Amino acid sequence: MNIEVLDFQGHSDQFADVRLVFHDQDTFHLGHLQAHYREYPPQASFRKAEVDSESDLCFGKNARVRSSAEFAAECSFALRGGACAQGIGMIPGSWRSVLGSARLLIEFLLIVAGCEVAVMFLLPWLAPGLAAWQEAFLDATMLSVMAAPLVVWRAHRMAHRMSSAPTAFDDFLHTRNGVLPAVVFVVGVGLTASLAWGLHQQTQRAAQSRFDHLSSRLIALASEPQAARGRPLVLDATLQTQASYALYELGSDGAQHWVAGQALAAQPAHPALFDVTQDLQVGARPLRLQVRSTPRFDADNSQAMSVWLALLGIMLSAMAAVSVWLMNTGRARAAQLAHTMTQDLLGAQREAEKASRESAALVSTLNQFSMVCVTSPDGEITDVNDALCQASGYGKDELLGQNPRMLGSGEHDPFFWIAVWQTLLHGQPWVGEVCNRSKDGALYWVQCVISPIAGANGEIDRYISIAYDITDTHRAQAELKANAERYNLAIDGGSDGMWDWMNVNAQDEWWSPQFYRLLGYEPNEIPANLVIFDSMLHPADQKATFVAIEKAFKDHQPFDIEYRLKTKSGGYRWFRSRAKVYFDDFGAATRMAGSIQDVHDRKEAQAKLREHSQQMSAIFSLSPDAFVSFDMSGHVSYISPAWSHLTGMSGHGLIGTDEVTFSDRLFERCVPGQAVCSLAALRPMDHAEAHEGEAVDGGRVVIEMKPPARRMLEVRLSRSEGGTVSQVLHLRDVTHETEVDQMKSAFLSMAAHELRTPMASIYGFTELLLTRELKPEKQKDLLSRIYRQSEAMAAIINELLDLARIEARQGKDFSFKAINLADLVGDVIRDFKHPQDRQAPLTEWPDEPIMVWVDRQKMQQATLNVLSNAYKYSPNGGDVHVRVVAQDLHGKPHVGVQIEDHGLGLSPEQLARVGERFYRADKSGSIPGTGLGVTIVKEIIELMGGHVAMSSEQGQGSTFTLWLPCLEASPSQFASLDEVQPARLTEPADH
Repeated sequence: MNIEVLDFQGHSDQFADVRLVFHDQDTFHLGHLQAHYREYPPQASFRKAEVDSESDLCFGKNARVRSSAEFAAECSFALRGGACAQGIGMIPGSWRSVLGSARLLIEFLLIVAGCEVAVMFLLPWLAPGLAAWQEAFLDATMLSVMAAPLVVWRAHRMAHRMSSAPTAFDDFLHTRNGVLPAVVFVVGVGLTASLAWGLHQQTQRAAQSRFDHLSSRLIALASEPQAARGRPLVLDATLQTQASYALYELGSDGAQHWVAGQALAAQPAHPALFDVTQDLQVGARPLRLQVRSTPRFDADNSQAMSVWLALLGIMLSAMAAVSVWLMNTGRARAAQLAHTMTQDLLGAQREAEKASRESAALVSTLNQFSMVCVTSPDGEITDVNDALCQASGYGKDELLGQNPRMLGSGEHDPFFWIAVWQTLLHGQPWVGEVCNRSKDGALYWVQCVISPIAGANGEIDRYISIAYDITDTHRAQAELKANAERYNLAIDGGSDGMWDWMNVNAQDEWWSPQFYRLLGYEPNEIPANLVIFDSMLHPADQKATFVAIEKAFKDHQPFDIEYRLKTKSGGYRWFRSRAKVYFDDFGAATRMAGSIQDVHDRKEAQAKLREHSQQMSAIFSLSPDAFVSFDMSGHVSYISPAWSHLTGMSGHGLIGTDEVTFSDRLFERCVPGQAVCSLAALRPMDHAEAHEGEAVDGGRVVIEMKPPARRMLEVRLSRSEGGTVSQVLHLRDVTHETEVDQMKSAFLSMAAHELRTPMASIYGFTELLLTRELKPEKQKDLLSRIYRQSEAMAAIINELLDLARIEARQGKDFSFKAINLADLVGDVIRDFKHPQDRQAPLTEWPDEPIMVWVDRQKMQQATLNVLSNAYKYSPNGGDVHVRVVAQDLHGKPHVGVQIEDHGLGLSPEQLARVGERFYRADKSGSIPGTGLGVTIVKEIIELMGGHVAMSSEQGQGSTFTLWLPCLEASPSQFASLDEVQPARLTEPADH
C-alpha cells in the first residue's frame, strides 16, 4: 500500500515532507527517522497519518535520495506494531511486557512437551529391546534434536516481532535487559534439575529392586544341605555378584551354582553400590553370607542419563536466555542503524544538490570551450552544441540526423576507425586525435574523447564525443617533429656521436643514439652522466682527458683529444672528441657540447704502420740485401745497413743526394765495361700500365764490384705510382748463385764428358760387332768392354739418383735402428773389393759394442764412398787406416768412423770446396768419379744427426771422419779406443 506521511514538528510552518512506500517483505530496522524541514506555501494541503515523532521505521534495500525541490525518500519498509492508528489496536505497555514473557515461556514448554510425546511414541518402534540407560540416552538425544531448532526459531520470531512494540514496552525492555534473560535462565535450570532428580530416583529404585531379588535367591541357595559338601570356590559370573561358592555337578537350580560357607573368605574387588549381609546355619556351622554388586551390575544401573538430561536442560535454558537478550537489545541496535542511515540520506541529498550545481557549471563550461556530439547506436547524430557548429561550419539543423562521417577528412585509413570501433564496442572510451574537414573544406584537428553510454538494460544506447580544437598545436607539433627528424637525420646520417654536458656543475649529460651505438649499446641503455663516462674511460687516458677539460675551461681553448672508451663487449676503442665550451657573462663555463668520432681503425693502422716500419727496419737491418729509397723529388731518403757490406761504400754520405750523383758514385765502384752505367737505364717506361700505389718493376742487371768487395750484385729499380716514395733500388748479392750456375755448367760439361766417354766406347764396340765378322774371342773382349763402360755409366746415373732422392725425401725413407758401429764398419770392409795390387785397410776398434742410431744401409753407403775415395786418391800405394774414434762434442759423446789415406792430398783451396756438388779436385780426369760422392756422404751423415770432418795436406794424404751421436758409451769404452792395435780384416769376424 502507498501511504504519504507528513510528520509535523515545532511551528505550524515548519514540517517534514517524507514520501514513504510501504511493503511487507525484506525489511530491517532503521531506528528513528530524522526529518528535514523546509517551508511550504500556506495554500499547501496534505494528508496526515497518525505517526509519533519517534516512530520506528524499517527501510528496505532500495532506499535512495533525490535532489529536487522537495526532500523525497523512496524506500521499502514496514511500520511496526501500533505505529499507525488506522485499524491497529493499542495495548498498554506493562501488560504487553508480562504477556509477552509468559507467552514465550508457555511456547517453550509446549514445544518441549510436544517433542517428548513424539519421542515416547516413536521410541518403542524405532529401538525396541534396549537397556534402560540406552533408552534414556536415546530419549534425551531425540528430544534435543527435535525441540532445540523449534525453540530457537520461535525465540527469533518473537524477538523480531517484539522489536516494534510500543513505547511503554520499549521502556520495560530497556530497563530489564539483564533481569529478564537471567529469570528465563534460572527457571530453565530449575525445571532441568527437577527432571534430572526424578530420573535419578527412578533409576535407583529399579536397581535396588533387582539387587534385592538376586540376593534373596542366593541366600536361599546357600541354605540347602548340599552347600556343606563344597568344592573349591569360584567367582560367580552368572548372578553378577561377588559371592564365592562351590561348583556342584548337581543342584536344585540348573541356572545357578551353589554357595558355600567359604564365601565369607571372598574379598570384594571394588566398592559396591549395593550389598547385603545374612546369617546362615549350614549344617552344624553358623555362617554369615555377604552379597555385593559387581562392576558390571553397577554399570548397568548408572546415572549417566540423569547427567545428560541436566546438561541438555542447562543448554536449552542458556539458549532461551540468549534469545530474550537479543530480543531486548535488538531494538536499540536497530534504532542506531536507522539514525545512521537517515544521516547518510541527508548527507547524500546535500551532496546531490552540490553535485547538481557543479554539474550545471561543468556543462556550461563544456559547452563554451568543447565540441560535444551525441550519436545513437546506429551512428545518427542526435545532439550537438554550438562549439561544434562553429568549428565545422554546419548549422545544428544540418548536423542532426546525419552520420558523423560527414565531418571526416579522409586523412585516416580504415584500420584507424576499425580500432576506434573495437574499443567502443567493448564498452571502453576511446581517446585520440582526429582530423576533421569543415564545411568550407578546411582541415582542423581535435583531441577527442568518445564514450559509450549504457542504458538501464545494460546495452549501449548512445555515444558522447567531447573534443577541443588542437589545430594550432598539431601544426606546431608537426613542424617541431619535422625539425627533429631533420636534426636526427643529420645526426644519424653521420658517423659521429653527439654529446651535451648541459650543466657543467652537474653530473647529467645527453648522448645521441649514435653515441650509444659507437659504444655497442642501444640508445638510453645506460645512464648518460659523467660518472658512467669516467668508468668507461681507459685508466691511462683519464688524467690527460680531465686536464684537457680543465684547460678548455680556464684558457677558453678548443677541446680536441683522443682517448679510449670501454665498449659493451668489454674491449676498448679509440675515439677523438672535439667540443666547445660555453661561458656566461662573467667568463664562467656553463655548458660543454661536442662530438666523438671512432678513430680506432686509424689508430690501429698507425700502430700497425709503426710496427710495420719497425719490422721493416729490423728486416732491412738483418737482410743481406741492400735497399735505397728515393723520395718524390728524386733524392735519396733511406739506405739500409747492408749497403756498406755489399758495396764497400758508406751510406751516410749518400743521404740527400740526387739520383744522378748517386748513380755516378755507385758505378764508379763497378768493374769497367758494365753494360749499364746509370740508373736511368733501369727506369721503366712512363707509359707502363699500373694502378696508383702499385710498384712498377724496371730493368734488372748484374754488376761486378771492384775489390775488395769483389761481389756480383743484382740491381733492380722499382717505381711507385703515388705515395711518398718515388722509386726503390734493390741490390742483392748473387755471387753464390753465379758460382752455382758456373758449377752447374761445369757439371753438365763434366757429366756430358763422363757419359760421352763410355758411350763412345759402347757405340764403337757395338758398331764393330755389327759391321764385322770377328772371332769369338774378340767378340767376348768387346762385350766385356761394353759391360765395363755400362757399369761406369750406371754408377754415374745411380749417384745422381741417390743425391736427388736424398734431397727430396730429407731422410723420411731412412730406417733407423740401434746398431753396433764396429760391426757395421767390419761388414763394409769385408764386402769392399780393394785393388788387387793394394793391401786391405788397417782397422782399429774395441771389442766392446758402441751403439749408434742410424740407417744401416745408408751408413754403409757413406762409409763405402769414403773408403773408395781413399783408394782412388792414393794411386801410388800406401796403407789405408779405418778407425772407430770417440770425442765429446757440445757436451755429448760422439763416435766417428775415421778413414785415413796416404795419397795425393788436397790444397787448402781444394779442401774448402770438397763436398760441393759436382766439384772434383782432379782436373785431369784420370781419376774416375762424378764429384757427387762426398756430397752424398755429407747429406746422409747430416740427416742422421752427425757431420763430416775433413783434414788434408797436399802430397801427404787426407783424413775423413764421419761423426755420429753415441747412444750408450761409458768412460771405459772411450778409454779402450786408445789401446786398440791396428789390424787387417782378412776373414769375416764372428759377431
